[in-house]
Amino acid sequence: MTSDWEKRLAERKAQGAPKPEPRRDGFWTCARDEEARSAIFPMTDEEIVAIVSYMEASTAHAQCLGFANCRICNVRLGTADMITPDGKWIFPERREHYVLAHGVRPDDDFVADALAWRRKRKDG
Repeated sequence: MTSDWEKRLAERKAQGAPKPEPRRDGFWTCARDEEARSAIFPMTDEEIVAIVSYMEASTAHAQCLGFANCRICNVRLGTADMITPDGKWIFPERREHYVLAHGVRPDDDFVADALAWRRKRKDG
């Protein structure tokens, strides 16, 4: 007789390779103020709309204890880690504040995924 865990393992193997782990963006090290400010790069209006839409469509991935504050202006942000709608990225809640208020550009791959996600939504 096959146990439940053996059945679940067989089902997962039948589904193929596991999805890759989501990448992380917007989690800074101890030199947080300098690191946040060093990521200020120009963005096109199309990129800003795609990035913010992608972030706003995200859902909570993990809840944290206590609020985070903006590393640049000290405004209170969120308490959760968010996951993008396609499951590719994890970022701190209200990460879009950095984009809109300070022009802090996410990772280039994050921007490319946001643009692709937005185009797909517009086409579909």
